[in-house]
Amino acid sequence: MMRCRYLTRVFWLLLLFTFLSLSISLAFQGASPLSQILSSLQNYPPPITDAWDSTSLETLKSQNLSHIPQGCRSFLFGPWTPTNILSSLPKSVQIHTPNSDPTVMSQLSLSVPSVISYLHYNEHLSTHRYLCSIESAARHNPNHLIVIHAKNVTDFEEQLKVWRKGIVRSVEERVKVVELDYGKYFRETPLWEWYQQGKHLKSRWVEQNLGNGYRLALLWHKGGAYMDLDIININRLDGLGRMLAKEDSGKINNAALQFPPKDAFVWDLMEEFVRKFNGMIWANNGPVAVTRTFRATCPASSLLLMQSPKNKNNTDPNAPDAPECTNLKILPSSVFYPIHFLRKGTFTDPWQKHCKLLGRMQSGSVGLHWWHKLVPDGTRIPREGFLGKVMEVHCPNVVRDYEGELKEGDGVKEREKEKEKGKMDLGKEPVVIRVPAQRPKVVKVVVKQDQRKV
Repeated sequence: MMRCRYLTRVFWLLLLFTFLSLSISLAFQGASPLSQILSSLQNYPPPITDAWDSTSLETLKSQNLSHIPQGCRSFLFGPWTPTNILSSLPKSVQIHTPNSDPTVMSQLSLSVPSVISYLHYNEHLSTHRYLCSIESAARHNPNHLIVIHAKNVTDFEEQLKVWRKGIVRSVEERVKVVELDYGKYFRETPLWEWYQQGKHLKSRWVEQNLGNGYRLALLWHKGGAYMDLDIININRLDGLGRMLAKEDSGKINNAALQFPPKDAFVWDLMEEFVRKFNGMIWANNGPVAVTRTFRATCPASSLLLMQSPKNKNNTDPNAPDAPECTNLKILPSSVFYPIHFLRKGTFTDPWQKHCKLLGRMQSGSVGLHWWHKLVPDGTRIPREGFLGKVMEVHCPNVVRDYEGELKEGDGVKEREKEKEKGKMDLGKEPVVIRVPAQRPKVVKVVVKQDQRKV
């Protein structure tokens, strides 16, 4: 008995000696044992940002999900287990051009601002489904400012009121709505003369084509990421740098773009937009213009990264890339367009029917472009359908606040009809953007190739 007590005392003395030795060692490193331990606990597993509710995570963990395929399970836990998309991308998506112009290279090394911009060019919000894009972007990108350029700021803010009240402050305070101002952003770009001469009016889709130009001018002046309002964020944008994303093997879309300010390739995009503008052909001034610019500016890389079209212009297939192609990422379609527009039925299919697709999206997609033209406002979105489940996981507050409307569709439009009948008041009158009566003189300036990269 005495021997047992003796051994116990020796054990505790040794433990105390070890702890004191560790304390002295860590003291010289400027840290206490307790702080070191707490730090290690805080960093493993990775901390959950307060943008995602830990209570919801615990509820999800408590459910019996053993019958659900792995792809669906990983998708459900996606908000709390973000994926580094860069690690899953092939090395060939980034262009490396030798002997680049040092002036251009210094510009290409600029960092991309932590801003995600959206554009809403209609007078009224036609569906609250668009708010899912805003919430998911703000939740998944906690270091980014979310800016919506709206034609009618008053109406857009009115539609955000319910959502703002229910979302955590760290998300809500980073969402800003500003006035859409064509004149402000078109100035000092190739788009200014095109706009002042009213060439944008020669179009079947005036606002849509203005929007195609506006996103380019916005990125030229401010930089950052631009995404359409029918893209739901699934993972973070971190680390993507200067990027475009393919819609399919032969076309680059303009629904998701990211560049630093004053980027030479964005200038190329604006020049091509003006040079071959045709307002009577759908997509000519959007995805088609971006694809044309990439093929013309980066011919060598387009042969490697894109499905090559027939050479109708007899261009040199061995022509080198321009300097501004360096470090430009051409992302595969899986990153923003995991569902092709020809697969419309997928959006309303039962979500568990597509577990493999959901698993691939969780590990290899930044966003889901749900093609508003294919899922218009009147389309019913089942709660257990594919798109309904994506919204429930990545914009839970929007689904909670506007669930009936999201399921049935046309909720905002119905309220607009009631307003016209005098049954509802949705707030103040729309903000009208005033255009000066007299146009300023237009001075045509010929910009040399080496001068435009400023």
